[in-house]
Amino acid sequence: MSTADAYKFVHQAAFGNGHLITDEAADRQYLQTELDSVVAGDSEPLLDPISPDGSVVRVNLRPFKAKRLDFAKLGDVMIDSAKRFKPNPEEFDRWWNEVADAASRHKLPGLEAAFLRSYGATHKAAGYPAVHHSEIYTARYHPAYRVVLVDIYRAIFAP
Repeated sequence: MSTADAYKFVHQAAFGNGHLITDEAADRQYLQTELDSVVAGDSEPLLDPISPDGSVVRVNLRPFKAKRLDFAKLGDVMIDSAKRFKPNPEEFDRWWNEVADAASRHKLPGLEAAFLRSYGATHKAAGYPAVHHSEIYTARYHPAYRVVLVDIYRAIFAP
């Protein structure tokens, strides 16, 4: 994981998916296109908590497809999450400092605390922009997911 990948996870947890939802019809079409392109599989969890309290999750598309769940309902969850999510820059700052502290204790191999702090300060000054996964992370993990609020997901996809 690179600094950009760590930043992306913390950003998603603190700011949600609202920056992605600009045209609901186009966003639903993109979801369908991405679901069509991924191979169904169960090697990763369906839901990955990304916020410390578990309220924000990534819905991994490969297991979603393997379970033959309704993509239109996932589109609803995405859009409702974007509308209800309350971006929280203070939480981002707190969580980012925890990441940098963990790196300073050598708990995050390959990540340097000083660089993390500088990266965070630069991105804070720029208004906390969203970033893409690193090329290395993308090549290794082929991320395919949607960030949503877990309570909305569970309300629509109740067991």
